Amino acid sequence: MRSFINNIKIQTPADKELRSLTPDEALLIEPLFYRKTKEHFDFEDIAKKLSGGKKGSYGHINDKRDVAYKFNFKMSTSVSGSPVIAYLRDIFSEEWIDILCSLYAKGEGKSQQQIVNDVWHALFSFDDNNKLRDWAKLNLQLSDEDADTFIKIPIKQ
Repeated sequence: MRSFINNIKIQTPADKELRSLTPDEALLIEPLFYRKTKEHFDFEDIAKKLSGGKKGSYGHINDKRDVAYKFNFKMSTSVSGSPVIAYLRDIFSEEWIDILCSLYAKGEGKSQQQIVNDVWHALFSFDDNNKLRDWAKLNLQLSDEDADTFIKIPIKQ
């Protein structure tokens, strides 16, 4: 998600040429990536959000028609969502990393990245949902309901 956002270039009516997104623009589109069901979406969703939602006011930089908002991606470009983060946000809130790290029973002396990696490895490697549920309840202090959500997080091979 971050890599894709960092590669988006935009030209607004206030710009003379394509530029990277501002931090505020990046934050505005970040929620578009948090999808649990439809993993992929069209770049047009991003263009629509950044242009204020006005259909026909955005397009690719090389489009023949004159538009107020121009982008370096075509509107039909497929963008990958972040379903794992969407699930983790549902369980732990928007501040999922901080909360996950504060709850993780084996987190002492580990960085946030190491803790997130531990959780990802648990999701990836357990092949028994009952054992994964037990692990989540013990190590992440999850309720039965949240543990049931946790074991449904889809991890691609």
